Amino acid sequence: MREQFFQLGVQVTKSFFWFFSIFLVVYPVVGKTDMAFVPTYEIPTTNVKKHFASIYKSRPLTENEKSLKKLINVASEFKVEKFVSSDKNPANLNAHSISYAIVIKMQEHPKWDVNLDSQSLANISEHAGLLEKTFGAKSYGWAWILKQRGDKAEAKEVLLDLFDDSVKIAMRMGSHDFSGSSPLSEMQFIQMALGPMCETKEKDQLSSKMQKVKNHLSNLPSSNIQT
Repeated sequence: MREQFFQLGVQVTKSFFWFFSIFLVVYPVVGKTDMAFVPTYEIPTTNVKKHFASIYKSRPLTENEKSLKKLINVASEFKVEKFVSSDKNPANLNAHSISYAIVIKMQEHPKWDVNLDSQSLANISEHAGLLEKTFGAKSYGWAWILKQRGDKAEAKEVLLDLFDDSVKIAMRMGSHDFSGSSPLSEMQFIQMALGPMCETKEKDQLSSKMQKVKNHLSNLPSSNIQT
């Protein structure tokens, strides 16, 4: 039964990340008020690859197009099958949509207990600089890659910093009308990823901080946050 509930939680959070990827694409363009009126599209990875192939036949790729093509290749190593965009034209797909689709795939194994095969790891490591820039040096996605490359200590440090930053942000919240998934989702995924890397004392500290945040969020006025 616990395993069924855990899998349900993973599915719910995956849905949240799809929503969040849509938000990142749409919000900067239309703003908060009009966001609900902007359609979004699922673009198959195969369509994006065909797009870049057709461009390459007619002209050299721009530097931005080269970067996006590399990200698409990385996404293929994660078996990403689709991206969410505010534009159905593959030519307008951006790095945010690609990187969040990759993160969703990372989230499918929240305890980070699945390793890439050597060839996939080599293909991804080839674009390490681009991935660090795209995800951010202090991000869940980059920490995942560090762990896969064997840089466990550095990955752990990144995750601990992320967790503490999330705690600070949550504890500064004075009120919150939040529709959708709880802001605890990111913290919970970070905590799960840290689990195998931490000693018992560290795990207890993470749990204590998480409970402190849950207590705080539960007491917020006009809050729809599920804790």
